[in-house]
Amino acid sequence: LIPWVSPKDMKSFSIRRTLDHITTSGLESSSAKLVPAGSVLVVFRSGILAHSLPVAVTATEVTINQDLKAIVPRNDIDPHYLAFALRAKADGILSWCVKRGATVHSIEASRFWAERLPIPQKTDSARSLDEQRRIVARIEALFERMQEAQQLKVGAEADAELLLPAALLEVLNNTKSQYECATISKLIETGVLEVLGGGTPSKQQPAYWSGTIPWVSPKDMKRWIIDDAEDHITSEAVNSSSAKLIPKGAVLVVVRGMILARNWPVAI
Repeated sequence: LIPWVSPKDMKSFSIRRTLDHITTSGLESSSAKLVPAGSVLVVFRSGILAHSLPVAVTATEVTINQDLKAIVPRNDIDPHYLAFALRAKADGILSWCVKRGATVHSIEASRFWAERLPIPQKTDSARSLDEQRRIVARIEALFERMQEAQQLKVGAEADAELLLPAALLEVLNNTKSQYECATISKLIETGVLEVLGGGTPSKQQPAYWSGTIPWVSPKDMKRWIIDDAEDHITSEAVNSSSAKLIPKGAVLVVVRGMILARNWPVAI
């Protein structure tokens, strides 16, 4: 089976595995083409272009759907350097090249191909390639340091999660005798609280999952403040499903999931 890349796979910088695959016969009977390893993939059509420009490098031979473009560098250009250069110009590309639609945005090809990229020592291909690789190595070293810092942050958050329940119990137990208590159902009946359920837009409609609205699921409930989610949906997906827009400041509670065997995630 041949990996078939679509915008939903463009969450990592290196593309080796994909959610969907096609057969050789599927490749031969369609407009899909084989894209070699070491190619740079760019999302050209998706709701995600409203806020970010996904760029990745293929680590193996793949095919792509119609929402992506593949740039195949020749001997003078390092693919990782090209990908990093495009990512560095993402804000400008999103501002200048993106044509915005109601739910799906697209890159105007003529403007994108007119973008100017810095090529070090471009009159000497050997020196240029060496310099590109040196820059890539420096960037990857910085990313590695960032990941180490993020791991330390995760560890600190885990420690805080262990301390938080005890701290909450201590504070609430001290105030319980001072205030009148009310059941959650009573607070709902009197209009103090409103309860909203969630919903899942159809997975058979990929366009629903290319928007900018965070769609929170239990896998996102690993922190106290929810300001984004792993998955995003469009306004059309909200209108066409049981999903609802939840206002800022709402309290989210997991009511179904294996995590309830050991933990009860709550977030704002």
